Amino acid sequence: MISIMIAKEFLKDHLFSEFSKDSILSNFFINAINEQTDHLHHLLFHSENNRRIQLFFQEFFCECFDPSINSRDILYHLFYVIMAELINVYENDLTTEQDSVTHTPVASIIRYIESNYKTCTQKSVADFFHISPNYVSLLLKRHIDMNYIQLVQEKRLSVAANLLQNTSLPISMIANESGYENVTFFYKKFHQKYGCSPKEFQDFKK
Repeated sequence: MISIMIAKEFLKDHLFSEFSKDSILSNFFINAINEQTDHLHHLLFHSENNRRIQLFFQEFFCECFDPSINSRDILYHLFYVIMAELINVYENDLTTEQDSVTHTPVASIIRYIESNYKTCTQKSVADFFHISPNYVSLLLKRHIDMNYIQLVQEKRLSVAANLLQNTSLPISMIANESGYENVTFFYKKFHQKYGCSPKEFQDFKK
């Protein structure tokens, strides 16, 4: 068994900016370094038969133990491609994995929620996939350790953070674009996740 320890600063300053803001893996990493988050959450990657993962790790450790002149840059980019390939592995698992009772691909539910985060409800998702509302949350909790409400909040807040960082839209409009009709509720949820107000986040990112 090999354990790799990753500095929080590296994740914050480098890795997060590289990955898609919609990635489940990126959101997991962001939550993992949030001091207010339960750190018992984990992801399992079924990569034992993935040739590329094995190759990338082999090159990574060869560079660690026998560093070249540009070792720092090589290690950084090798680690990035390892994480990118792990995202592929994890999302492919979700795409092919079906619920044993309803035969509904879990990834399809996640993609539907991520595409309709502004207007969907737990009932509308359940109706679309012909399952019960409670079963939607049960499936999500079983496979990604988040229930329906948590997944929707993650998506809406990641959209809000992206808009705050890359646009000059008023915060009330950003709240609405992110799926929040109540601005006060948006402020509360945003502060819970990022530890600051949307305005403070916007000013800091400029």
